[in-house]
Amino acid sequence: MEQLTFDTTSADDIRKWIDRLHEPDASTLMGLYDIATEIVASQSRDLEKMEMASKASKLIRREMVRRMGYAKVGQTGEAAMPYAKGSSTSKQAAESHGGHKQKMVERVRTYIISCGLHGTTRQEAAEALGMITQTCTARFADLVKKELIFDSGRRRVTDTGRPASVMVAVEHRANTPEGESQ
Repeated sequence: MEQLTFDTTSADDIRKWIDRLHEPDASTLMGLYDIATEIVASQSRDLEKMEMASKASKLIRREMVRRMGYAKVGQTGEAAMPYAKGSSTSKQAAESHGGHKQKMVERVRTYIISCGLHGTTRQEAAEALGMITQTCTARFADLVKKELIFDSGRRRVTDTGRPASVMVAVEHRANTPEGESQ
């Protein structure tokens, strides 16, 4: 694919990306994603360009998930779901859950690790993994509590135009300016 930048990218260029998403390697896809999100964040007056950039960012996230095969991520053997003591229905519901919550936590964690130093926002992860945003946000909270991910200090604009924290897996902390000084 030709070298594109924020300033030189047109709506037609973005259409070409969408038609050929299966071609570039992962680092090129992340570069295209950065340009697309930068266009959306700029709130350009070129509405067609903004619409195509928003569509491209979503499709790029889905393509990355497709390539990584996140649906195959399994359980890590953590404790069962909590339940209300003394409630047989609550206990039955927790037991029938069968580790689903932990599977979701591992899916989210695997996705965050795959994003490398680029990281991900909660909304990006939810869209890429096909999860409800609230569910994905709760899994992010689980991972923060376990100190498996951290806030990079960077922000990216969401589809609603609001800034969101970019989270990174602790596996990548040593490669960040913050991690190098520790």
